[in-house]
Amino acid sequence: MSNNFIIYDQPDSVSVIKDSIKDLGLDIKQFEPKTFKNHISSLKNQLISYKEAETLADDFLSKKGYECIFLCQYENNDAKKENKNVFLMFHASWCGWCHRMDDNMQKKACKELFNTNYIITHLTVKENKENKHLENPGALALLYQLNGKKQGLPYWVIFDKKGNVLENSLDSKGSNLGCPYSKEEVQQFISKLKNTSQLNEKQLDIIREVFVDSGRMLKRMQPAPQGRAHRIRKRSNHVTLIVGLKNN
Repeated sequence: MSNNFIIYDQPDSVSVIKDSIKDLGLDIKQFEPKTFKNHISSLKNQLISYKEAETLADDFLSKKGYECIFLCQYENNDAKKENKNVFLMFHASWCGWCHRMDDNMQKKACKELFNTNYIITHLTVKENKENKHLENPGALALLYQLNGKKQGLPYWVIFDKKGNVLENSLDSKGSNLGCPYSKEEVQQFISKLKNTSQLNEKQLDIIREVFVDSGRMLKRMQPAPQGRAHRIRKRSNHVTLIVGLKNN
């Protein structure tokens, strides 16, 4: 081994990778240096040379990255045929609010309203280890590209039939609406639907009633690595029951 070499510590390694990403003309926000560093470390641990890594990268781009793009292109083709916009939702099997969002959209009162105005499709991301096989290859990269990297689930984006982004689930403050539940969140959700569909005011009111407003919310903190903490919001709901006398 040559004695002409330099040993980089972790910050220096990240800095070198960051400079390399910039030299390749890539977006530093989309391609994080730490992610590349972890990937390089994994390859080194497996004793994979840079030549083998290049082959694996080509295989990944063709079989993984483009698979997700193809899926979205397929949905956009359907959208062109039916003259509808695409409602794309990122979800996971463990996500209770994802299930609730689906349940609300599939309720009898508004199912036809959504289906008439949108091609609705799902991409699975952020699954637990035992359910990693459920994830759509390339979906996580697409989620990051669509400003959903630091957002919770569900995260949804509405495209036009040409694939242009019309709306997403970020509210006016940049927070993820996810499955809207409060009156303020539902109102912003309704505004996004109004801007991307042909739903009239009466139909929008029906959807508004389906997304029930919230009750008391308990705020908790969950410890995370490196002295950080994740905020947990334990939500509850108000349910309105309308009763009447049965006619004999």
